[in-house]
Amino acid sequence: MTQICDQIHKGIYSLRNKSGSRQAVSDSSKIKRTANGFNFPKLTIGINSQSTIKRCYPGYKFIYKVRFIAAIAFLFVLSSCAQSFGQQSGAVRFVSSDTALTNSFAWAKQMALHYQGKPGDPVGPWYESALPPRNAFCMRDVSHQSIGGAILGMDLENKNMMTLFVSNISEGKDGCSFWEMNKEGKPAPEDYRNDSAFWYNLPANFDVMSACWRLYKWTGDRSYITDHRFTHFFDKSVTDYIAKWVLQPDSLLTRPTHPGNLDSYDENDAFKRCRGLPSYSEG
Repeated sequence: MTQICDQIHKGIYSLRNKSGSRQAVSDSSKIKRTANGFNFPKLTIGINSQSTIKRCYPGYKFIYKVRFIAAIAFLFVLSSCAQSFGQQSGAVRFVSSDTALTNSFAWAKQMALHYQGKPGDPVGPWYESALPPRNAFCMRDVSHQSIGGAILGMDLENKNMMTLFVSNISEGKDGCSFWEMNKEGKPAPEDYRNDSAFWYNLPANFDVMSACWRLYKWTGDRSYITDHRFTHFFDKSVTDYIAKWVLQPDSLLTRPTHPGNLDSYDENDAFKRCRGLPSYSEG
């Protein structure tokens, strides 16, 4: 098991084969070049077994109900150290002498692409990144899955969803955006009633900022860091947003529990109670 985990942690490296296409291959230190190309090492790992993943990554919760998250997580396990892949949708490939590992990658890729939005959806390009069956995407999950989406060629989806998040920050929501949006291009009703009553995890703004930086580094698309909608979101998130929600480092242990709802807080109203959760812990 230790060797299996080591091989997973070493990640997937990108090599260019004779035809010029890119293949993701495991542990480059063990790749042997032959007259016919590359001889890939055999990885004996039952990747379909969630117990294997849990033992390699004890803190990771493999939640099969959120199928897209599971698929993207597996893609990250296999591709965490990849340097570059094709830009066409689904272009990433993985090859191994272990048939089970190759088949598992193919399953994860197919599963992730299954949750890609449909042409003509009012919201524009998107992929499901929320609890099913909401047909929606939330700030946290998109931020955490965006590089996996880019690996699969879903740059348009990433750009559209991130643009929607940064564009919907507002003073009426105290510097928050829409935590979750659906394929209709509207805030998901499961998490939003109006600007005074909605679900929001406060780390979301900073997660989006971090994801935008990673997407810029990965894709080279400078609009992630220069477009006025993005820079406006960044500026507000590190100034007014922090002040409104009392998120300064020296205030974290003394801040009021519900600083954004002092005049209208209602313990019995979930949207009032959860308007500005200070972490992703929802217990």
